[in-house]
Amino acid sequence: MRTRLFYFVLLLLTTIGLVTVPLRAQVDNKGMADQAYQSGKYSRAVDLLKKVVKTDDKDAFSWQYLGTSYLKLKKYKDAIKAFQKAVSIEPSNDQYLALLAFAYLAVRDDRAESTALSALKINQQNFNAHYVLGRLAYRSEMYAAAYDRAKRAIQLNPDFSAAYRLKSQSLVASFLALRGKVLPPGARGDLLVEAAEDLDKFAELNKDASIRDALEDEKKSVRYFADYYALPENRLARDVTIVEPPDPNKTDLKVLSKPRPAYTDRARERNVQGTVQLLIAFDVSGKVGPMMVIKSLDDDLDRAAIIAARGITFTPPTKNGVPYSTVKIVEYSFTIY
Repeated sequence: MRTRLFYFVLLLLTTIGLVTVPLRAQVDNKGMADQAYQSGKYSRAVDLLKKVVKTDDKDAFSWQYLGTSYLKLKKYKDAIKAFQKAVSIEPSNDQYLALLAFAYLAVRDDRAESTALSALKINQQNFNAHYVLGRLAYRSEMYAAAYDRAKRAIQLNPDFSAAYRLKSQSLVASFLALRGKVLPPGARGDLLVEAAEDLDKFAELNKDASIRDALEDEKKSVRYFADYYALPENRLARDVTIVEPPDPNKTDLKVLSKPRPAYTDRARERNVQGTVQLLIAFDVSGKVGPMMVIKSLDDDLDRAAIIAARGITFTPPTKNGVPYSTVKIVEYSFTIY
């Protein structure tokens, strides 16, 4: 809104003749860049904004807008350079700092945390900075801290879709007591019910139809496991590990093959490495059932792990010779070398 108002005023001044000819061309480029950005033509916006900052190297707002356009194109290194320029011109602008922190986050640059904290030192209400710190906490498996940061970001901006995604992921990771506690002790399924609600909100706010469609399977899976852990036999305290004695009448799940996931070029460019953990339902029919990510690494690599997991072949466990469905955690590790 601020961007469009800013450019509207400049266009108005041009129309009534209060802007010189060279500046008029500058204003025209800014106006066209804004129209391109609002229409989703981010490459066009980049081309126009590069002309703007070439003419006026001290235009911090246009440098920021250029960086934001690069973010939309997932050109993170270019975005970092643009945001760094904006911050060098206006070092006390918390919005520019938070956007720079977000770009650092995308390429796993260690400066993300200190830059986000600098933004919050200037303005504690900066929801982007809270989100960056929440995402960093999630990566460090500090799920309670990630949950709190996501919740704070939502309080500051209820329309911030990415924060609902982070909050959902933190709940999913926490419900198996992997790390930390985000809610008072209760049924495991309660955590997943809230996670499903957050996914619904994320989908509702997301303008990308392809992302909304992709979320449908994920939402169904979260609800499946919410129902699974709501059953009396599965309503265990999250911090309790039960070791069952051997049962001669039972056989365990036997994985026959586990395809390796593909490593994506985009993840390699951003130096993303680590482990994705999936919670998978192994159906009595011998087919892989619903699954959900309980430890996320990267959207691309999460999807790669899910695709690979769909190809798992197995023999279901049995009790007294009768096969039954079960749920297990499966890990996929991604390394560049």
